[in-house]
Amino acid sequence: MKNKFAVFLLLLMGFEGLFAIVQSGMVPSESLSSVVMGYSLERLALMIGLLLFVLSFFCLAIWVWSSNKASQQLERIFSLPWVNLILVLTVSIACILVFTPVSGWGRLGGYRERMLPAVVWLLFISIQALVFAVTVQMKRAQSTSLRIVFSEDRKTIQSWVITTGVLASLVCFIAISRIGLIPDIVYWNDFNVPLLGIQIISVLAGSVLLL
Repeated sequence: MKNKFAVFLLLLMGFEGLFAIVQSGMVPSESLSSVVMGYSLERLALMIGLLLFVLSFFCLAIWVWSSNKASQQLERIFSLPWVNLILVLTVSIACILVFTPVSGWGRLGGYRERMLPAVVWLLFISIQALVFAVTVQMKRAQSTSLRIVFSEDRKTIQSWVITTGVLASLVCFIAISRIGLIPDIVYWNDFNVPLLGIQIISVLAGSVLLL
Protein backbone atom coordinates (compact mmCIF):
# COMPACT_ATOMS: atom_id res chain seq x y z
CA MET A 1 0.00 0.00 0.00
CA LYS A 2 1.33 3.43 -0.94
CA ASN A 3 2.28 5.71 1.91
CA LYS A 4 0.84 9.05 0.76
CA PHE A 5 2.12 10.79 3.87
CA ALA A 6 5.69 9.78 2.97
CA VAL A 7 5.24 11.08 -0.57
CA PHE A 8 3.87 14.36 0.77
CA LEU A 9 6.82 14.78 3.16
CA LEU A 10 9.37 13.98 0.47
CA LEU A 11 7.85 16.52 -1.91
CA LEU A 12 7.70 19.07 0.91
CA MET A 13 11.37 18.45 1.68
CA GLY A 14 12.22 18.95 -1.98
CA PHE A 15 10.41 22.27 -2.27
CA GLU A 16 11.91 23.43 1.01
CA GLY A 17 15.32 22.60 -0.46
CA LEU A 18 14.59 24.72 -3.51
CA PHE A 19 13.68 27.60 -1.22
CA ALA A 20 16.95 27.07 0.69
CA ILE A 21 18.88 27.24 -2.59
CA VAL A 22 17.17 30.51 -3.50
CA GLN A 23 17.88 31.95 -0.06
CA SER A 24 21.51 30.87 -0.27
CA GLY A 25 21.85 32.51 -3.66
CA MET A 26 20.40 35.79 -2.38
CA VAL A 27 23.10 36.20 0.27
CA PRO A 28 25.55 38.89 -0.92
CA SER A 29 28.99 37.66 -1.92
CA GLU A 30 32.36 39.35 -2.14
CA SER A 31 33.33 40.44 -5.64
CA LEU A 32 36.93 39.32 -5.18
CA SER A 33 35.93 35.70 -4.60
CA SER A 34 33.30 35.47 -7.37
CA VAL A 35 33.98 32.93 -10.12
CA VAL A 36 30.73 32.19 -11.96
CA MET A 37 27.59 34.38 -11.92
CA GLY A 38 29.00 36.37 -9.02
CA TYR A 39 29.31 33.31 -6.75
CA SER A 40 32.44 31.83 -5.23
CA LEU A 41 33.44 28.19 -5.67
CA GLU A 42 32.34 27.38 -2.11
CA ARG A 43 28.90 28.90 -2.69
CA LEU A 44 28.49 27.06 -6.00
CA ALA A 45 29.50 23.78 -4.38
CA LEU A 46 26.95 24.34 -1.59
CA MET A 47 24.15 25.19 -4.01
CA ILE A 48 24.95 22.25 -6.30
CA GLY A 49 25.02 19.91 -3.31
CA LEU A 50 21.64 21.18 -2.13
CA LEU A 51 20.25 20.76 -5.65
CA LEU A 52 21.42 17.13 -5.76
CA PHE A 53 19.67 16.45 -2.45
CA VAL A 54 16.49 18.13 -3.75
CA LEU A 55 16.52 15.95 -6.88
CA SER A 56 17.06 12.85 -4.75
CA PHE A 57 14.01 13.72 -2.62
CA PHE A 58 11.85 14.19 -5.73
CA CYS A 59 13.09 10.91 -7.23
CA LEU A 60 12.46 9.10 -3.94
CA ALA A 61 8.94 10.52 -3.82
CA ILE A 62 8.24 9.23 -7.33
CA TRP A 63 9.69 5.84 -6.43
CA VAL A 64 7.59 5.52 -3.26
CA TRP A 65 4.45 6.61 -5.15
CA SER A 66 4.96 4.13 -7.97
CA SER A 67 6.10 1.11 -5.93
CA ASN A 68 4.44 -0.49 -2.92
CA LYS A 69 7.67 -2.33 -2.21
CA ALA A 70 9.57 0.96 -1.94
CA SER A 71 6.97 2.28 0.50
CA GLN A 72 7.32 -0.82 2.66
CA GLN A 73 11.12 -0.61 2.62
CA LEU A 74 10.98 3.04 3.65
CA GLU A 75 8.66 2.22 6.56
CA ARG A 76 10.93 -0.66 7.59
CA ILE A 77 13.96 1.62 7.66
CA PHE A 78 12.24 4.33 9.72
CA SER A 79 11.01 1.77 12.23
CA LEU A 80 14.60 0.96 13.30
CA PRO A 81 15.62 2.40 16.70
CA TRP A 82 19.02 3.66 15.52
CA VAL A 83 17.34 5.74 12.80
CA ASN A 84 15.37 7.61 15.46
CA LEU A 85 18.57 8.14 17.41
CA ILE A 86 20.29 9.65 14.38
CA LEU A 87 17.30 11.90 13.65
CA VAL A 88 17.12 13.17 17.24
CA LEU A 89 20.86 13.88 17.19
CA THR A 90 20.55 15.68 13.85
CA VAL A 91 17.67 17.83 15.10
CA SER A 92 19.67 18.72 18.22
CA ILE A 93 22.78 19.66 16.23
CA ALA A 94 20.80 21.69 13.69
CA CYS A 95 18.98 23.56 16.48
CA ILE A 96 22.29 24.42 18.12
CA LEU A 97 23.74 25.67 14.86
CA VAL A 98 20.67 27.73 13.98
CA PHE A 99 20.37 29.48 17.35
CA THR A 100 24.10 29.86 18.01
CA PRO A 101 25.31 33.41 17.28
CA VAL A 102 28.17 34.15 14.91
CA SER A 103 30.68 34.17 17.75
CA GLY A 104 29.70 30.62 18.67
CA TRP A 105 30.62 29.30 15.22
CA GLY A 106 34.30 29.94 15.91
CA ARG A 107 36.43 30.02 12.78
CA LEU A 108 33.37 29.27 10.64
CA GLY A 109 31.60 32.42 11.79
CA GLY A 110 32.28 34.13 8.46
CA TYR A 111 30.35 31.39 6.64
CA ARG A 112 27.33 31.37 8.95
CA GLU A 113 25.15 33.65 6.83
CA ARG A 114 25.80 31.61 3.69
CA MET A 115 25.37 28.24 5.39
CA LEU A 116 22.32 29.18 7.48
CA PRO A 117 19.69 28.36 4.76
CA ALA A 118 21.15 24.86 4.39
CA VAL A 119 21.26 24.36 8.16
CA VAL A 120 17.65 25.53 8.57
CA TRP A 121 16.61 23.15 5.80
CA LEU A 122 18.45 20.34 7.59
CA LEU A 123 16.51 21.17 10.74
CA PHE A 124 13.17 21.10 8.92
CA ILE A 125 13.76 17.82 7.07
CA SER A 126 15.08 16.18 10.24
CA ILE A 127 11.95 17.14 12.17
CA GLN A 128 9.72 15.96 9.33
CA ALA A 129 11.61 12.67 9.06
CA LEU A 130 11.29 12.22 12.82
CA VAL A 131 7.55 12.83 12.60
CA PHE A 132 7.32 10.20 9.85
CA ALA A 133 9.31 7.73 11.97
CA VAL A 134 6.93 8.29 14.90
CA THR A 135 3.87 7.74 12.69
CA VAL A 136 5.38 4.52 11.31
CA GLN A 137 6.05 3.21 14.80
CA MET A 138 2.58 4.19 15.99
CA LYS A 139 1.09 2.40 13.00
CA ARG A 140 3.05 -0.76 13.80
CA ALA A 141 2.27 -0.50 17.50
CA GLN A 142 -1.48 -0.64 16.88
CA SER A 143 -1.25 -4.40 16.48
CA THR A 144 1.06 -4.82 19.49
CA SER A 145 0.23 -4.21 23.11
CA LEU A 146 2.26 -1.71 25.09
CA ARG A 147 3.24 -4.40 27.58
CA ILE A 148 4.99 -6.39 24.85
CA VAL A 149 6.72 -3.28 23.54
CA PHE A 150 8.04 -2.31 26.98
CA SER A 151 9.12 -5.86 27.76
CA GLU A 152 11.05 -6.24 24.50
CA ASP A 153 12.67 -2.79 24.48
CA ARG A 154 13.00 -2.23 28.22
CA LYS A 155 16.76 -1.60 28.16
CA THR A 156 16.48 0.81 25.23
CA ILE A 157 13.65 2.71 26.89
CA GLN A 158 15.56 2.91 30.17
CA SER A 159 18.64 4.25 28.35
CA TRP A 160 16.53 6.88 26.59
CA VAL A 161 14.88 7.95 29.87
CA ILE A 162 18.21 8.23 31.70
CA THR A 163 19.96 10.06 28.84
CA THR A 164 17.05 12.45 28.28
CA GLY A 165 16.81 13.16 32.00
CA VAL A 166 20.51 13.89 32.32
CA LEU A 167 20.55 16.18 29.26
CA ALA A 168 17.39 17.98 30.37
CA SER A 169 18.83 18.51 33.86
CA LEU A 170 22.07 19.83 32.36
CA VAL A 171 20.20 22.23 30.07
CA CYS A 172 18.07 23.51 32.97
CA PHE A 173 21.16 23.95 35.14
CA ILE A 174 22.96 25.94 32.43
CA ALA A 175 19.84 28.03 31.71
CA ILE A 176 19.48 28.92 35.40
CA SER A 177 23.13 29.41 36.31
CA ARG A 178 24.22 30.83 32.91
CA ILE A 179 27.46 28.89 33.23
CA GLY A 180 29.26 28.85 29.90
CA LEU A 181 26.99 31.53 28.44
CA ILE A 182 28.52 34.60 30.10
CA PRO A 183 31.95 35.65 28.72
CA ASP A 184 34.77 34.84 31.10
CA ILE A 185 36.89 37.69 32.51
CA VAL A 186 40.12 35.94 31.50
CA TYR A 187 38.97 35.77 27.85
CA TRP A 188 39.66 32.07 27.31
CA ASN A 189 38.44 30.46 24.07
CA ASP A 190 37.67 32.22 20.79
CA PHE A 191 35.68 35.44 20.59
CA ASN A 192 35.29 35.66 24.39
CA VAL A 193 32.74 32.83 24.31
CA PRO A 194 33.49 30.15 26.91
CA LEU A 195 31.15 27.59 25.34
CA LEU A 196 31.06 27.19 21.56
CA GLY A 197 28.41 25.44 19.51
CA ILE A 198 30.94 22.88 18.29
CA GLN A 199 31.65 21.95 21.91
CA ILE A 200 27.97 21.28 22.58
CA ILE A 201 27.76 19.17 19.41
CA SER A 202 30.84 17.20 20.51
CA VAL A 203 29.22 16.50 23.89
CA LEU A 204 26.00 15.29 22.21
CA ALA A 205 27.89 13.08 19.80
CA GLY A 206 30.00 11.63 22.59
CA SER A 207 26.91 10.94 24.69
CA VAL A 208 25.26 9.04 21.84
CA LEU A 209 28.39 7.01 21.15
CA LEU A 210 28.65 6.00 24.82
CA LEU A 211 25.06 4.77 25.05
